[in-house]
Amino acid sequence: MKFFFIAYLWDKIIYSFDLGLISYNPSNPEQLLDIGNDIKFNHIEELLKRKAKSIVNIAKCTANTSWLWVSTYDENGTEAIIINPALKEDKSVINKIAIQETMKEAKKRGARIANIEEFPMIRGEFFQNDFAEQYSTIRWNFNLNDYVVVGVPDGITDTFVYEFKTTKTKFLEHFIKPVAFAQADLYGYFFKRKTKRVQILIVEENEKETWEESVDEANAIKTLNSIAKIDNGEKPLPPKEWKCKSCEYYKTKICKIPFYRVTNHKNLI
Repeated sequence: MKFFFIAYLWDKIIYSFDLGLISYNPSNPEQLLDIGNDIKFNHIEELLKRKAKSIVNIAKCTANTSWLWVSTYDENGTEAIIINPALKEDKSVINKIAIQETMKEAKKRGARIANIEEFPMIRGEFFQNDFAEQYSTIRWNFNLNDYVVVGVPDGITDTFVYEFKTTKTKFLEHFIKPVAFAQADLYGYFFKRKTKRVQILIVEENEKETWEESVDEANAIKTLNSIAKIDNGEKPLPPKEWKCKSCEYYKTKICKIPFYRVTNHKNLI
């Protein structure tokens, strides 16, 4: 929740300066919280158009060499180094040398070489950078009764919102698709676009499926109502057991729903 509030406040302040709606530095917290209250939706559209003008389409190489490796930590606290998968696919001599040097670096640091599939968030960022269609976008917040909804689509054009997802297998696409559609419907609802464009990359098959259809506002409202019901005490529908086991909070009690699901699976069927 802290991250979303920071994003909410940051956007209001930065956009206010960008739009010329403010020219002073706030002197107290009250002034800080009041900044951005006069930002309207047409202002967000104006900022989005500015972003669109800065988009430059660059043809990508077969192998993405924008990064060599990234370092992270697994659930045991062990450093894990993930080598750019595109480098492994490209058999050029320079990439082979780069991989060898990375493995030496990992050994020196006492880190292990990890498969990108172990870290879905990093995998998603990698494939989004390499395979998603490129559109301008913007993050903004919307008031909804007692809530503030913060959202940033993967892309926004004059006519549609764009949502990109990745999944490892064709089987898992069945679970990812409703989530992608729900997000796209929410973005279309809030950003006032009538059409959604959803793409899912199936990694094992190197296949990208695309749907483009009308935004389902009823689905967006249903999703928002479900969130409100859960906030008011209604028990949420628990995720599948296999999904819990791949979650970073597995074996902890930070998120009580998946933990309860795994330990009391039969009680929830």
